[in-house]
Amino acid sequence: MNRIRNKLLLILTLGILLPMFSAEYYSLRNARISQHTEVMNQLESILEQKNQMITALFDREKQVLEIMATRPTVVNSLLTLSHQYEQGTTSAGFINNSAKLRPIFQELGTQQSLNNVYLVTKKGHVILALNNQHDFGSNIYTGVLNQSAFATIAQKVLRNGQPTYSKFTHYLGDNNQFSAFVAAPIKLGVETIGALIVQVYPSKLDSIINDYTALNRTGETILAKLKDEKAVFISPLRFYTPGSDNVEVTFNSRTDKPVQKAVQGLSGFGDSIDYRQQETLAVWRYLPQHNLGMVVKLDKEEAFHNIEASAAVVYWIALFVGLPVIVF
Repeated sequence: MNRIRNKLLLILTLGILLPMFSAEYYSLRNARISQHTEVMNQLESILEQKNQMITALFDREKQVLEIMATRPTVVNSLLTLSHQYEQGTTSAGFINNSAKLRPIFQELGTQQSLNNVYLVTKKGHVILALNNQHDFGSNIYTGVLNQSAFATIAQKVLRNGQPTYSKFTHYLGDNNQFSAFVAAPIKLGVETIGALIVQVYPSKLDSIINDYTALNRTGETILAKLKDEKAVFISPLRFYTPGSDNVEVTFNSRTDKPVQKAVQGLSGFGDSIDYRQQETLAVWRYLPQHNLGMVVKLDKEEAFHNIEASAAVVYWIALFVGLPVIVF
C-alpha cells in the first residue's frame, strides 16, 4: 500500500512538474533563437566596423601621400630625375640624385609600413622605386605592365590630378604579390607633373584584423583572397597551428564555407565549420572596394554557453524527479 501511495505521489509530482519542464524547454529553445540572432547581429556589426577601419586606413594613406607629394624635395627631385632619366639610368647625375631621394622614401616606407615607393613622370616613366623590381624603368602606358593595377592607378592620377587607391590584386611587377597601391599627384603649381605611388601588402591590415575586441575567447576575423578555384587566407590566424600559414580552401570543401562564399562576391550569415573543425556562427562579406573576402566568426560553444548551462540544470532536475517514477 505504501509503495502504491508513494508511486501515486511521484506521478502526481511529475504531473505538476511536467508543464513546468515543458515551459522551461520552450523558453530555452526561444532563448537559443534569440541568442543566435543577437550573436549574428554583433558579428555583423564587428565586420562592418572593420570594413570601415580598412577604408579609413587607405584614406589616411592618401592624405599622408598627398602631403608628401607637395614637399619641395620631392617636386624638385622629380623634375631633376625626369631630365636625367632621358640620359639613362646609369648616368652619374641620375644615380647621385636617386641616392639623395632614397632616404626620404625609406623614411616614408618605414613609418607607414609600405613595401615600395615609386616616382612616375608625366610621360609615364617609372624613374625611381625604393625596391628595384620589374617595374623600375618601365612605362605605365607602353610597358609590359601597362594593364596592371599599378599602371592603372598611375594613369588615373596623372589624368585627373586627384589622390586615389586601388583594390588588392596580384601584381606581376612584384613576382605576383597580392598588393594594393595608393597614389597622389605631384604638381608644379596647378599642373600635374608626375605621381608618387606606394605599394601596400595585406599585412598592413593585420592590426585591424588582430583586434579581438568584443570577440571574446574564440572570436576571429579572417581576410581571404580568390586564387583559381580556392579561397586563400591572407590574415594571421588567431588559433595558430603548424602549417596554418597560407591556408587554402578548395571550393565546395566541407569546412570554411563562409570564406569560400566571401571571396566569390557573396555576403551572408549562418552556421559553419571552420579550419579547426569547430562549429561556429559566422557572417561573411565581399569587400568590392578592396577585392577582399572578410569573415567574422565565433564558436557556437561559447555563443550558447550560458543557455546550455541552464539547460543542463533543467535536464538534471528532470532526471532526478523522473528516475524514481521509472524505478518504482
